[in-house]
Amino acid sequence: RYYPWSAYLEQPDGSLGASEQTTVFVGIHRHDLSKFSHEEAPASGGCSKLIRVRKIFMHEDWDSATFQNDVAVMILDEDPPCVGKDTRYAQIDTSAGWQEWSGRRAMVIGWGDMRPTVPTSTWPLNQRSPAFPDKLREVTVRVRSHSSCQQSYTEYSKQFANVPAK
Repeated sequence: RYYPWSAYLEQPDGSLGASEQTTVFVGIHRHDLSKFSHEEAPASGGCSKLIRVRKIFMHEDWDSATFQNDVAVMILDEDPPCVGKDTRYAQIDTSAGWQEWSGRRAMVIGWGDMRPTVPTSTWPLNQRSPAFPDKLREVTVRVRSHSSCQQSYTEYSKQFANVPAK
């Protein structure tokens, strides 16, 4: 198995965040960074080494009410530890649609919401929802076509942020 690097980010209030990490930058969810300044946000790489974050680039269209565009890029002061020869980088190409990805396996790693649908009201960022686990989770899923997800979920929206999977 090839794992993307996962970063561990603990905020002062104890909430957590996870992300993919390359040797140069970390992509991390925007709401995980809301309480940090550029100088103080810590990141922990795959070997539990604390790495100082040099700069954070937030998505300019981040929406805290809907979590739309929930992504940011962090530039680290140094490369993450334990980057091996087997490390692979993935790029999702949406130009040809999802048909070429349908049926393939995808691994999801994180502390994300475990409910099958997003609730209409969101939990305050300073409180942990009971739907969020306190341990890092991993699951392998099959990517589905957008049309398949639209049939299964009436409120499904074909957006870049939605990767249809089962």
